[in-house]
Amino acid sequence: MENPQNGDNDMNSFHSTIRSGTRRRILPKVAGLLLVLACTIAAAGKPGAAPDITIYGRPMLVVTSTAVAPQPGLEASFPRVFDLKLTVSNIGSIVASHVVGTVPANDYVGAETGSAVFGFTYIYAGKSAETTLHLMLDRADLSGRVQPVIHLEYYTYDEEEDVTLKYTGDEPVRLFFGEQGWNRPALLIDSLTSEPEIPAPGDSCTLRVNLSNISAGDADQVLIRLGGTDGPKPFATVGAGNVGHIDRIPAHQTAEAAFSLVVDGDASAGLYPIQVALSYRNVLGEDLTDNQVIYLKVRTRPALQAGLTGELPTPLVAGESFDLPVEVINIGRQSLNVGTIELTSDDLILTNGSIYSGPLDGSTSTSLVATAVAGEAGPARVVLTVHYLDEFNQPQTWTQAFDFTIEESFIPPVVTGGGEDSPSIFESIWKAILAFLGFGG
Repeated sequence: MENPQNGDNDMNSFHSTIRSGTRRRILPKVAGLLLVLACTIAAAGKPGAAPDITIYGRPMLVVTSTAVAPQPGLEASFPRVFDLKLTVSNIGSIVASHVVGTVPANDYVGAETGSAVFGFTYIYAGKSAETTLHLMLDRADLSGRVQPVIHLEYYTYDEEEDVTLKYTGDEPVRLFFGEQGWNRPALLIDSLTSEPEIPAPGDSCTLRVNLSNISAGDADQVLIRLGGTDGPKPFATVGAGNVGHIDRIPAHQTAEAAFSLVVDGDASAGLYPIQVALSYRNVLGEDLTDNQVIYLKVRTRPALQAGLTGELPTPLVAGESFDLPVEVINIGRQSLNVGTIELTSDDLILTNGSIYSGPLDGSTSTSLVATAVAGEAGPARVVLTVHYLDEFNQPQTWTQAFDFTIEESFIPPVVTGGGEDSPSIFESIWKAILAFLGFGG
């Protein structure tokens, strides 16, 4: 507490002028204070009841309540831009006059424009006053706590002693902007899909990365970088870079980023770890980063060649069986773990149409000879299926189709001579016996 006799004679003179009722020029320091109050200080709200008076013989100002709210028309910018509603109460027994409050410079909040100054002409004993400050939120502790200080200066005049007394006080206020984590968004790659699911060297694919915001705070300007500076090898991006962008992922919501990729033609089959670097901002504009890893599969496409061996009957006639010899050759450099090869058809009846092969090394072959019968004339298709295990020990198939044309069967007509009746079989046999015995034929 400061006494005007020890350095505040200007304010004392001011009150003396008011008490005497004479028209004297207000001293420059006091005039400047009143000008600030008139031009920049927020107007006081309606006086209200303060808590029970506990301090006697002086005024005592405290901040009894605070509330943060979006500024009208700027709801989308909350809490970066917000209104702070303050209630200041006089819990002393004497009126506090010419109250000036400020929000000193701090790491948390600041004035949106100008300075964060407010004031009230009087706050009577046992009463309260309200004001609203337009502020900006700069940062918060990792816990989300925001606790700036409200600095108060106010005066009272002692008529008996004819002195003006000045009081000051600092009131820490705790501000709440949401549930814990509102300023610390956390992003998680909760799923990803590839089309096709497992591409082969040289294949194009579409990778979709689903990001989930598992926190209570929005994440803005999200950047998703696949791989390091060299990209997501052995994959390469097509038509764009290796960085995706999402404007905002609200709290407890998900979003998707899609990448067009192609697999290096010389890539080997396997499981490839791809680093995903995430960078984003919280609602205060603070930059946050995170690194996660996804795994993408590459499998080789079998290099097989199949064909018919030997000559097939010409023509292929309905009702007549024929052999269907097929040979499968591994023209690749890598061994293929083949199980069985089989021939199937909806148009032919096949027997012996399946055989176990076993591993098929590069430049080696296996063959199968099936027997086929066509029930009717027309086009016929036979499908060759090679069953094998890929590099991830998963069953896969390789197929090739063969097409044939089946002709109608041909039966020659019975020929009769001279219009005479043809002899019966018994007559023919009897004539042959007579001819053998020398009795004519």
